[in-house]
Amino acid sequence: MDWPEAAVLLGTLGTVAVAAVKWLSRHEFGNGRLYARATDMAEIRARLVALEQAHHVMRAELRADIKEVQDTILRSLSR
Repeated sequence: MDWPEAAVLLGTLGTVAVAAVKWLSRHEFGNGRLYARATDMAEIRARLVALEQAHHVMRAELRADIKEVQDTILRSLSR
């Protein structure tokens, strides 16, 4: 695993962990059930959307890097 992948993975894990801790610490327990507030659900949804966008950006960057490596290899072999 290269550093861009590791950075995105660590950022994702950190974001999810922080969101879970914040979410669990602000909720009230009643009758054994856990209820989420609408603001919490919106925050979690926004974080997931941001993570999905970061994932798509990382994939596009990796595809571009792979294409660049392929072109470099083809140029060096054709000489």
